[in-house]
Amino acid sequence: MIRRLSGSDAAAWRALRLEALRNDPPAFDVSLNEWEARSLGDDAVLLEAHPWFGAFDKDKLVGKLGIRPERLASAAHRAMIVSVYVAPSHRGTGLAGQLMEHAIEEARAMGLTQLELGVRGDDPIALRFYERNGFRPIGTIPRAFCHGGIYRDEVLMVRSLTA
Repeated sequence: MIRRLSGSDAAAWRALRLEALRNDPPAFDVSLNEWEARSLGDDAVLLEAHPWFGAFDKDKLVGKLGIRPERLASAAHRAMIVSVYVAPSHRGTGLAGQLMEHAIEEARAMGLTQLELGVRGDDPIALRFYERNGFRPIGTIPRAFCHGGIYRDEVLMVRSLTA
C-alpha cells in the first residue's frame, strides 16, 4: 500500500530514514550523525511541510519518497524528488516505481510542470531507474559530496510533466 505520509508517521519515517543513512550513506546529502541530532518533532514538521509518500508492507514502512516544491514564485512550476529509499527486502518488486508514479500524479495535481532530482553519478542502478521513469540527465556536479574522504559526482536530472 502506498499513501501520503503525515506528521503522525514521523516515528516510522525516521526509522526508515536512519536505516537508509546506515545502509547507503553516499546516496544521501546528510550524514547519519547529522540526522540523529534532529528530533522526532523536526521529522514530523518535515513530513507536514511538503508531500511525502510511504510504501507499506502490512503496517511497516518499507519505502519513501518526497516532493519538495520550489519556494520562489518564478519557479513554482518545479519541484525536487528527494530522499528516495526502498528497504533492501523490497527492492526489485516495483515498489520504487509505484512510489514514483504516486509522486508524479501528485505533482501534476499540484499544477507542477517539471520534476528534478540529483543522483549519485556512480550508481548505475539508480540512474537507470530514473531514466526508465522519464528523467533525463542535464548535467553533473563534479565532487558534489564527500563521504569518508571519497568524492562523488551528482548527476542532475529533469522530467517534464507536460505533453
